[in-house]
Amino acid sequence: GDEGRKAEIENGLYSLAKDNQTLTRNERWRKLTSFVSREVIERLRAPCHAPLPSPHDPLKYDINARELFERPFEVGDDVLVRISANAIPGVTVARGRSQDVFPGVVLDYSRGANEKVPVRLKDHEITVLMESKQLVLVRPLERPYYYSASYTRVPKHTDWRGLTPAEKTMMAMDSSYLLEVMLKRYLMNDTDLLLGEVQYSFLSAVIGGCTTSLHQWKQLLALMCNCEKALLERIELFRNFNEVLLEQISFSPRDYESLAEIVRDKLEVYLEILTDSEVAVFSDQARALKKAFKNRFGWKT
Repeated sequence: GDEGRKAEIENGLYSLAKDNQTLTRNERWRKLTSFVSREVIERLRAPCHAPLPSPHDPLKYDINARELFERPFEVGDDVLVRISANAIPGVTVARGRSQDVFPGVVLDYSRGANEKVPVRLKDHEITVLMESKQLVLVRPLERPYYYSASYTRVPKHTDWRGLTPAEKTMMAMDSSYLLEVMLKRYLMNDTDLLLGEVQYSFLSAVIGGCTTSLHQWKQLLALMCNCEKALLERIELFRNFNEVLLEQISFSPRDYESLAEIVRDKLEVYLEILTDSEVAVFSDQARALKKAFKNRFGWKT
């Protein structure tokens, strides 16, 4: 099924990255994975583990309650949420019990057992923030267990203390500062790791059908496409990013997840930033990207 195909793709990417000669056999694939190195794969690769029998419905579900350092939760995962009595208004536990479990769905992926993650409670139609260690993973038996990428956190906000109103406005309009935070805090200031993650998440989403990968790719795209200051300070990074993006747009299925509409607003702004930069290589790449958008999605940019 689709999940089995996803597992094959995830493991296939790993195998291909181990053997560079395999990658060079196909020029298109080589370009799509030019930054997916062994180091990138090892950073993103999370261990897979066996399911445990469910005491709730052994015919329909498996439950895995191992530590999240082994397998982080993903967007869309079904979970059981452990909630104590009177902890959340409107959520009532069974009489005589100090806590109970409630079915929910994860809205964002987690990084560790103590990190809070947003969960939508299915029976109460409310969203709660719970520590990951309070959640229990629930998966239908027909969905196989597979290696899941542990993606790098994409910064969404910063500490505004000590900043002037003008500085706050600038940082809200330009993501360059957040890009620097991500590179230096999580990626050892290695831009190739960032580009490798852009490529991996795209292929995992488009070929493997992984919604978490699509979410990560969109976040990375939103970050990279809104960096006027960094564009001029990290010319090599953005030159490579533009080449990666050009290959991805050319490879994208025209009807995949309404991809064109998902990214259009971000990319239109990015094309303006490239054109206004007055850097020759960026101007040439902006024209190539416009042509690719028109050929693939019929955009008139």
